[in-house]
Amino acid sequence: MTISEEYQEWERRLSKISFGHWDDLPGIDLYVDQVVAVVNEQLNTLGLVDVTRSMINNYVKHGLVLAPVKKKYARFQIATILTISLFKNLYSLSSISTAISQLTLNNYPQQIYNRFIDLLNAKLANQPAPHNQDLVETNEQMLNLVVNAFVYRLRSAEMLRLMAKYQHPQPIKKN
Repeated sequence: MTISEEYQEWERRLSKISFGHWDDLPGIDLYVDQVVAVVNEQLNTLGLVDVTRSMINNYVKHGLVLAPVKKKYARFQIATILTISLFKNLYSLSSISTAISQLTLNNYPQQIYNRFIDLLNAKLANQPAPHNQDLVETNEQMLNLVVNAFVYRLRSAEMLRLMAKYQHPQPIKKN
């Protein structure tokens, strides 16, 4: 198989990945170990690094995620943890926190999350996302930019992995 063929096969697998909307997230509050399992199930579909209990505790400690109530995390917190986990290798935690705060300033968290998922699923499938007129224009622009950056990073990382697998650069010889 060539680099191009293997990359096209990876793209086909990527196009079949679909993240769930707000209502697809667990409707009951979860303990941290359950949150870890739910979030990692999604991250693993993309081959991303797992989130751990200590990471989640750190997000809470630094105010990125609301503290659990009676040690249980609700849908909003799970959505936030998943979002942070997807973008933490691309943006600083403070940038992610600022973006979430800004995006939810003008639109409800559920509305922003669902639009983010629509854009992400469309971009993973290499399809145009349906237009959404319900969001503030700058929110729509920001979501498009971060989703594009994330998916392009996934694609470039896979291409680089395949290039390294098939092509071995020769060391430069000194004269």
